[in-house]
Amino acid sequence: MKRLGSWQTILGVVTALVVGLLPVSSVRAATRADQWEAVAVDAITAFEAADQGGEEAHAYAYMAGAIARLYGWSDPRVQVYLDKVYALRKPDGGWGLNGAYDKFNDGTVNPATTTYTVTITDHVGLVLLDAYEQGLVPAADIATLVSLTMSTQTWTFSNGQCTAYSRSSNDAISGTAPANQRCVHNVNALAAWWLRKANAAGFVASGLNVRVQNITRHEVANYLVATTWWPYRGTLQPNDSDHNSADAEAMYDLANPIGREVAYQMLTHTYTDNAMAPMAHLRLVGLPPAPGSMSGATTLWCVLGDGWLTEVTLFVANAPTTRSLAQAAYWASRNAKVC
Repeated sequence: MKRLGSWQTILGVVTALVVGLLPVSSVRAATRADQWEAVAVDAITAFEAADQGGEEAHAYAYMAGAIARLYGWSDPRVQVYLDKVYALRKPDGGWGLNGAYDKFNDGTVNPATTTYTVTITDHVGLVLLDAYEQGLVPAADIATLVSLTMSTQTWTFSNGQCTAYSRSSNDAISGTAPANQRCVHNVNALAAWWLRKANAAGFVASGLNVRVQNITRHEVANYLVATTWWPYRGTLQPNDSDHNSADAEAMYDLANPIGREVAYQMLTHTYTDNAMAPMAHLRLVGLPPAPGSMSGATTLWCVLGDGWLTEVTLFVANAPTTRSLAQAAYWASRNAKVC
């Protein structure tokens, strides 16, 4: 047996043994940004191991976005995942789900060719807009998504407008029950938020700014001040925490005082309403700087996010679906860059 020659050698062996027992993410997580990067890397790795090639378009879009943030848009995996997204494009140029779906459980089943509002805005649309700005997606494809969002059926209420859940007539909104209950608030808010972002990137459409204004009015009017929450849809059934965080992010831009208050409440409370609840914290930590939302040189959201690192690490380790790993990677990668 070789004899250890010095205390430095002994220390090195002990350190190596300890490091070998710890996850890579635990060893290299020194700064706040490192910790969020570790979450993102673990989620990317787990997704790549679990994916069997049959995920929805938004899972592959999230993976492209997460990898691009961490490793750059030139990483070859980005194009691989964008190709997977484009392979799932619908006949009208939008995106949706892989199969048929009866959203409101009313016996009207949307075919697999249906384009869904939240998919072309918050899910796939966010990543494609970033990819366009990097020269990886043609302007015509973003213009198509703007056109599809703007031409999706809406209903005008006395307090603003609501965008239908999908482009299928099965999901159309009207002023009478039960169709007046088909206004899904996070989908509506995210549509306005995405249109605003696309407009800032140079994409225009007749009536776009008025649409954003009218949607914002409707979401402000439906905000539940007493609970700092939104209903999920017109039934007044409360949002789950994951969808409420999406509302909060959209309204952080569209009506900042309201979005800010919801974000603060959500990042200072624990939620266990469903398996996706940790996604609310994952998403809101990466909110951008804004007046009243800073803590020294960083955002208040990054500071509050420190308290949820254990939660999200466990979420990634025990993810309910392969798709949720891609979503976790996407938001954690943003946190790594913002924080």
